[in-house]
Amino acid sequence: MKNDVKKMYCEKNKSQSEIAKELNISQPYVSKLMNKHNIKTRKQSEALKNRNDDWIDNMKSEGWKRKISETKQRKWDNGEYEITEDMKKGLEKGRDIGWKHARKANLKKSEINEFNKEERGYIAGFLDSDGCVTLHKDGENYRPRIMFYQANKKVIEKIKNMLGEGSITVDKKKNDNWRDGYALSIERINSISKLLNQIKDLLLVKKQQAKLSLEYCEKYPDISDDKMKTIKTKIRELNKKGPKSGGES
Repeated sequence: MKNDVKKMYCEKNKSQSEIAKELNISQPYVSKLMNKHNIKTRKQSEALKNRNDDWIDNMKSEGWKRKISETKQRKWDNGEYEITEDMKKGLEKGRDIGWKHARKANLKKSEINEFNKEERGYIAGFLDSDGCVTLHKDGENYRPRIMFYQANKKVIEKIKNMLGEGSITVDKKKNDNWRDGYALSIERINSISKLLNQIKDLLLVKKQQAKLSLEYCEKYPDISDDKMKTIKTKIRELNKKGPKSGGES
């Protein structure tokens, strides 16, 4: 599996999420494999640039080629065809739009439901016992993420339906004594904010992590690098110390 991950990430420029979906494993497990085998991650800007370059190459081959003469076609195939200044400006503008779109994607309208009192308690208790509030690596930055873990597929699907949003991935069993596990992740900034604001007062174990994540969400996308690193460090320490420290208010 290590070789598959390395080939897909380094040679095919696939994202960790794309690799996880193709190999039917969770994105955190892909990240763990990459860290374990020293596979260097791309910067967020580099990853976006690669995707835009792929789109540009495809556009040049499929669209522009059909519109130029046979002479220009031969020059293009031989690498002699020059892109005009207008073309270059258009390409750069397209890249800028792509980067801005990726940044704004995390601010899409939340699809998280409004919970009743019973649902708030159920979700808060599940997050405290079988969940995680953390900041995960995203290129050079860190973004908040809420995870729910469960070996019973029906239970994790019930949580997703109750929330109204989320992505479920499978953690394949490592030996015959284990069962497959399921992970439900919430990663949109507005969705995390809406979810935590509804259950923060009912949390015991993850209360401080929730407060820090909400602080991040309130400042996004203008959060400074120093503030981001401070929040990341505090959440990491809280998650290491366990229930006693996590539940302090």
